Amino acid sequence: MENIQTYQQTATIDIAQRQQRVLRNTYALLALSMVPTILGALVGVQLKFSFLAGSPFIAFMLFLGVAWAFMRGIEPANKNIGRAWPCCSASPSSWADALAHPSGGG
Repeated sequence: MENIQTYQQTATIDIAQRQQRVLRNTYALLALSMVPTILGALVGVQLKFSFLAGSPFIAFMLFLGVAWAFMRGIEPANKNIGRAWPCCSASPSSWADALAHPSGGG
């Protein structure tokens, strides 16, 4: 009976250590992703990159254009990823297509 309790305690400690490692890695990646954001903000402040503040409509239109360009650029990549790994695709129809044509020729 004591062996079972010891095994359960060991398993619980092992799971807790894994969860802590995942949480630690998540926060490390979050901190790492903040570095380019902070550097970009510092560069923008140092270069007095405030001409967009003077014309908010143009800044908004520029933002929409950049966002649209990113979406148009990401969409083909998502379709390719969906064929290789259906779980990563956004639509269930691409899952069925990937399962019907595993070689990617659909």
